[in-house]
Amino acid sequence: MNDLRLTLEVARWEFFRFFKVKDFIMTLISCVLVSLAYVGIKKVVEWNSDSVTTVVFIGDTSFAEQVKAAGIELLPAGERSEDELRAAIADGEIDGLLMLSGKAAGELVVRREPLWKSRLEGALTNVFRLQRLTQAGLSAKQLGELMTPVALKVQYLNTKIAPSSLPQKLLAGGIASMMFVGLFVGNALLFVAITGEKQNRVTEQVIAAISPQMWIDGKILGLSAMAVVSTATLGIGGLTSMLLLSALGEGFSVPIAMIPLPLLAQLVLLALLGFFMWFTFFAGVAATIDDPNTSSRGALLFAPLLPGIFAIAAFQNPDTWFVRLVAVLPPTAPAILPIRLILGQVVWWEFPLAVVLLMITIWLLRKAAGRIFLLGILMYGKEPSLREMIRVLRR
Repeated sequence: MNDLRLTLEVARWEFFRFFKVKDFIMTLISCVLVSLAYVGIKKVVEWNSDSVTTVVFIGDTSFAEQVKAAGIELLPAGERSEDELRAAIADGEIDGLLMLSGKAAGELVVRREPLWKSRLEGALTNVFRLQRLTQAGLSAKQLGELMTPVALKVQYLNTKIAPSSLPQKLLAGGIASMMFVGLFVGNALLFVAITGEKQNRVTEQVIAAISPQMWIDGKILGLSAMAVVSTATLGIGGLTSMLLLSALGEGFSVPIAMIPLPLLAQLVLLALLGFFMWFTFFAGVAATIDDPNTSSRGALLFAPLLPGIFAIAAFQNPDTWFVRLVAVLPPTAPAILPIRLILGQVVWWEFPLAVVLLMITIWLLRKAAGRIFLLGILMYGKEPSLREMIRVLRR
């Protein structure tokens, strides 16, 4: 009990070492201000872009209404010559001059780069496509049938399988993103807390009062709690921004009711276990680094991104034997198993097995971090080699 009390005391000290209430309040206020700034800037841009692009066309302008739907006003040339129209373009009276040499080619005369060129081309393509089909003798009904897209309704042989919805995919991506944000926030705290103390001579006195394992356990608990709180604050700020944008008529709303609660619990549990696994791993890495500004071991910070390579295969075919394998292995399970839960057919034992393996991995990494911490915290001027770390772990 005394060991647990000391560990929790270290965790409490590490947490409140970085926790500042005003910082989290400022984060929430910043999210609201960013949302308001986004709406304001968008309104300004829309207000400035209300002017319609005017293009003069030499020839029949009977299709002007179809082109106007694309934000372009097509005007007849009238009695003005081509030279007069070019002068009008130079003076800024009109935005362009359109001269078609056929039904699929033409020339557009402008004063500067026409950002609306693709919209004009799309409108003209639709107009001339319908004209060609009409000239071919097709009726309005036949034209409608020809332009009707194919719509396929998916029917599953197994009625227990429900089709994955957009909210579920957005939820999985959002939770995974929050996990990575928490990792990077936590890594910054770890390197400040561990590498900074390695350069402080008071560490020998701390080692005499508390075991390295309790010390590193307290750091992992306190700093991970701080990272979770920071990430949760960002999540609350993001949710507040979404609600504010939705109230102002911007953005989109996600129908939470379409997300099954068991799936939500599974995704959150995988993200938390994945976070603690990588966070414990990085605690051991930080204990071996003498100076984070010069150490090459900082490249290990990108290790959590490697499972993204396997995620590509999971998206293409989530039910192959290889994807099933990496979906339960600890390094890749937090990234791959959520994809299988949404897109694949997961056997009942896969999720419990992945959870158990992740918990065992976290425990082993915790023990390894404690031993490496003892080795690294007492070394000055050099980083422990791989051979030294293996010898300590085998001891």
